[in-house]
Amino acid sequence: MFTLLATTQAADIPASTNYFAAAAGLLVGLGIVFGFWGLINLLIVNAAKAAAPEHRTMKPGLFWLMLIPFFNAFWAFKALPAVSNSLKATLDAKGQASGDAGRLVGLIFAWIQLVHYLEIIIEIIFFGLDAFPFKVVPIFNIVLAVIYTSQVRDAKKKILAAG
Repeated sequence: MFTLLATTQAADIPASTNYFAAAAGLLVGLGIVFGFWGLINLLIVNAAKAAAPEHRTMKPGLFWLMLIPFFNAFWAFKALPAVSNSLKATLDAKGQASGDAGRLVGLIFAWIQLVHYLEIIIEIIFFGLDAFPFKVVPIFNIVLAVIYTSQVRDAKKKILAAG
């Protein structure tokens, strides 16, 4: 009788389905993604704090809004240039050469991120959730985020060196 119950229950759930492993994998994946973007945000916020208060075009703490999915597609157009402009204005006031302090790379990042979100929406609408599992755009945006972060960190180092 117990054998009959065990086979009846097992027939309802496929043997290859392990919901615990899937949930754990999802949590680990989200932890890695938010951990990476959290570290990037922390480095950028710390760099933004180096800008002189009179040259800040945005409070550095507002940059944390970049962690909100889909909202960050809009916010990137405001936050990334604001941090770069603040650092550049501070460097200009100290008489240091600054370039654009990452502004161009930040804007390219923002545009590519917006295109990626539109790509996701179009794929879901027209092809379903399983359409194209591997995307190149997020990898390219990770590279741009690292480049932007290094440029604003370099601007911070110049500010600190200038006194």
